[in-house]
Amino acid sequence: MRKVGWLFLALLGVAALGIAVLPLRWVTDRYVPGLEAERVEGSIWKGRIRGARYQGLAIGDVDAGLAPAPLLRGEAEIRFARLGERLAGRVTLSRGTRRVSGVSGSVTVPAAGVPLVLGLEDVTVETDARGRCRAVSGTVTATVGPLPIIGDLPELRGQPVCDGEAFHAPLGLPDGASRLDMRLWPTGRWQARLLLGAIHPILGGLLETAGFTRTADGLVLELEGRTPA
Repeated sequence: MRKVGWLFLALLGVAALGIAVLPLRWVTDRYVPGLEAERVEGSIWKGRIRGARYQGLAIGDVDAGLAPAPLLRGEAEIRFARLGERLAGRVTLSRGTRRVSGVSGSVTVPAAGVPLVLGLEDVTVETDARGRCRAVSGTVTATVGPLPIIGDLPELRGQPVCDGEAFHAPLGLPDGASRLDMRLWPTGRWQARLLLGAIHPILGGLLETAGFTRTADGLVLELEGRTPA
């Protein structure tokens, strides 16, 4: 029994050592779909992701590591924080669901020709194993501009929701004069629709030459794309 006991402890120690040195890349490749990076370094407990992009959004360099306590609940929770800047949150993996929670900071949207930065305030998104939106909370803001002719828009703000399978951020001004609707689908396709109301006819004509379309509600600029495969 004594030999068996020591053998069991030895095997347990080897297993624990193997887990301790497991590379962070092993976890991100298998359990964080939509994450891309130039390089992933370190172990699952303390690592660094260089040039991170999530669902096509530029994140930059982040520190990341597995939190031990949630493992007791059968969950894997990876905490991350962007180096030198205010962007942090958690990615939690459990049976059939994935949750990105408590995210605060800013990300740049890859919208060619239109400077667009999203601000996230305690945003949580829960998806199923296929990346389909199931629940969302928090606040999203958008800084748009400078646009041709009119410069920067006032900050747009709203609460994100699930729209079918898609993540939907309906953002606008309190008076409803301008709004931005952003959607991101689990396939990686994204779409942004910017509406500008109450624009002077002369400015409207100039904006039309810059790609806006005149509608009954105002001037509309539609952008769409797909995150890198």
